[in-house]
This record gives sequence, structure tokens and C-alpha cells, in this order.
Amino acid sequence: MAAPTNYDQTNEWLAEVGRLTQELINLLKGGIDVGQTGTLGNLALIDSLSNAPVGDASTLRANIDFAAATLTEMRKYGIGSNGPASRSMSSMQEGGLYANPVGDALNPIGNNSQVILTKYSSIFGTGMILGHSPTPELYLQSFRSGAWTGLNFKVYTAGNTTVDSNGFIKSASPIFRLASSGENAANKALNFTSAGSGAANLEAQGVIATHDALGVYTINGSLGFATQGWMVEVPQDANGNRLCVVQTEQADDGTITVHTFSKRIDAATGDVVADQPMDIPEGRWIDLRLSMPEPPTNDHPDDAPEPSATLTPEEQEQQRIEQLDRWRASAAITPRQARLVLAKHGLLTGVAEAIAAIEDEQQRQVAEIEWEYATTIERAAPWVNVLYGSLGLSQMDVDDLFKEAALL
Repeated sequence: MAAPTNYDQTNEWLAEVGRLTQELINLLKGGIDVGQTGTLGNLALIDSLSNAPVGDASTLRANIDFAAATLTEMRKYGIGSNGPASRSMSSMQEGGLYANPVGDALNPIGNNSQVILTKYSSIFGTGMILGHSPTPELYLQSFRSGAWTGLNFKVYTAGNTTVDSNGFIKSASPIFRLASSGENAANKALNFTSAGSGAANLEAQGVIATHDALGVYTINGSLGFATQGWMVEVPQDANGNRLCVVQTEQADDGTITVHTFSKRIDAATGDVVADQPMDIPEGRWIDLRLSMPEPPTNDHPDDAPEPSATLTPEEQEQQRIEQLDRWRASAAITPRQARLVLAKHGLLTGVAEAIAAIEDEQQRQVAEIEWEYATTIERAAPWVNVLYGSLGLSQMDVDDLFKEAALL
């Protein structure tokens, strides 16, 4: 457009500038009205209106050239969508977010996992495979020469490892930390929550322990010990010496009983063996690796176990009796604890008279020897059952005395 030389040309020039300015404003606002004609000249970033984006935002996105490549289609490869695109892992060739709902040989997690593939060329990249169980899983796998390698590398986290009582990291879940109190073993940062006489991690929720007597603990709520790998880790001192001797029993229903003892050296063998019952040292715990029932999932509700049938009053009573019998078979206290609890209830001075009143001579002699020289007094010992009658106590009274004595 030539420069104006008179009044009329100046008006025409101003009118043309106004029109071009309006076209530019329309472009910057998101498009130019269909039907407009003319050019933007040196003010525009495009050559002519015929090449300019017109209409709505989708037309603008479809026509803008960005670094010599068309912008990625909205929600393609799972980006910006409610969920990633679903397909088999072997067909995942482009970088993006994917779901692998049925699993395949390349996927170590299997059903209902997600895959993130990042690529730094057309044939090389790295994939992350994520599982959405209560304790999330994560694996890494390389993408090389245009295909997945099938070699998976598991990522260890606070969810699938544990730091044992001695500070070592171990393969975990489900783990129960058995201690003299739940506060000693709980650790919120590592997902261990107090559960009776100990603490359970996320995959051991529902497990609880009781401290039944000196050095006697019962763990309920699991299927028992893990069937492979490590099962028990005993606390050690700075030199690697175990702080106590541990003995375990497992019932058919998965109930675990743990006995802890002080140590002594066997003169004949030189081995460290159990001596006297003792509690787990304060501030330390015993790591137990367990087997747990499979939890139900939202994806497969049919896999959820049937709810337990409500026990009849008779069945509940039978269960109580069985639990009490197991406790009586394992409960033990020291002579010191026995004398303290009897003195507390005014019964200590009557023990000698009660023993003397036993009619059977052999039973009386056994009771005298056990009372004077035993290093451990067991709840199930026959002489204890003979003695309590002479003291005017019921079996329940003796149970209560043993439980109280274990805390002294």
C-alpha cells in the first residue's frame, strides 16, 4: 500500500489500516469470521486468510503447526483421560499411559495393572508397570529394538520391605513385630500400627498378639508363618549376639505361640540354649513373617471369602475353652513372681501349710521340692493343680494369679 499524497488518499489509508487492525484483533481472539477477505500483510503470521484458522477452537487445534508437527490429539495415549487406554502389553509401542486389564507374559503383576512407557527414540525406551493392590507394586522393564525385553526389575519400598529389629532391610509383607507392648514396635512412617503386644504392617492388618505370661506370647489372625523365605528374626546386640532364645509353635488354625528365654551356654556342647523365661527386651521386637488370607478386591468381588458363620453359644464356649487350654499349657512364671503375687493377696504364708495338707505322700514331696527349688512354675504342672485346692482357690483364681504375676 503506497504512502498517501493527499487528503483523500490519507482517509483511504487510515480506513485500510483500521480494517487490517480489526482482522488482527479477530485472529488474536481465536479466529477470523468466515467470509472475511483481504490480507494481513506484514502484520500477520500467516500469508492469507485462506490459510488462517477459522471457526471454533477444535479447528484452530487441528490447523496450527507446532515445531513442524501436529499437536498431540486430546486424550490420546491416556493423557488427560479418566483412565489409560487398555491393550496387551506387547502391543504398547508408542509412549503413553496404558491399562493391562488381562495381563500377559510380559507383565509380572498380571491383571489390572497400569503401564507407563517413555521413549527417547522410536525403538528405545523404559516402562514402569504398576499394580494397585493395597500395597502398590512397581516394576521396571526396558523397551529395546522396538520390543519389550521381558526382564522385570522389582522396586523395593516401605510397602514390600521391612527394617528388622537389628536395622537390616528384608523382603517383607506381611510382617508382625512382636514386643512386650505395641508402642515399642509401632512406626507410622513404615506403616506399622499397634496391635496388642506388637505391631502389624499393612498386609498383616487383623493380626493381634497377647502377652500371656513371662516370656509367652500368642499371635492370632494369620494363617501361620510364611511358607517360604525367612520367618523369624531375633533381636541382636551390637556384636551380633542374640538377646534372647526364641521357641515357636504353630497350631493347625494358624495360631502362633512364641516363648522367649534368657541364654546360657550348654557345658557339653558349647551351644547357646534356653535358660529362664524372660520377656522381649524393652524397645526391641521379634519380626515374624506371616501368611495371610487373600483379601477381597473391588475388581473381583466373587473372589471374596464367604463371611464366617455366626457361632452358636455352644460353639463360642467350646472355642473359649480351647483357647484357655492352649494358654494354660504354655503359661509360666518365675518363683519370684509367684511369691510376689501370693504375698499381695495374703496367700504366701498359707503355701507351706497347704503343701503339708496334701494327703498323698509322693505328691506332697513333689510339691515341696518344686516350691523350694523350681526355676520356673508352670500353670499346667500337676503339683500346682494339687496345691490350689488346698489354698481354697478355683482354677479361674489360679489363672488370674498367673496372669497378674506375669506382669510383676
